[in-house]
Amino acid sequence: ILDPAVPIVTQGPMHVIPDFIVEVKSPDDTYEDMREKARFYVERGVRLVWLVFPRTRIVEVYRPGVPSEMLGIDDVLDGYDVLPGFSLPVARLFVTTRGG
Repeated sequence: ILDPAVPIVTQGPMHVIPDFIVEVKSPDDTYEDMREKARFYVERGVRLVWLVFPRTRIVEVYRPGVPSEMLGIDDVLDGYDVLPGFSLPVARLFVTTRGG
């Protein structure tokens, strides 16, 4: 059983391959670095990768054997066979609250 508080990999190759990974772009990440990482994950057995780009409000979806998908604010994320029945409007990822 995996402990969610312990990183899967701190350095080097992954010893446990998760089914699903979400990466959120930080200011230091480049778009190409994130895409390269997503392709790396899928090539090693990850079944679903979401790259979340908060500034542009876009999510890129990677799955084995199919071209990547770019989803915008009006689209819906799907869990496919990895998260059966799961769906989430992309807009919900970028909801902000105002006030105190």
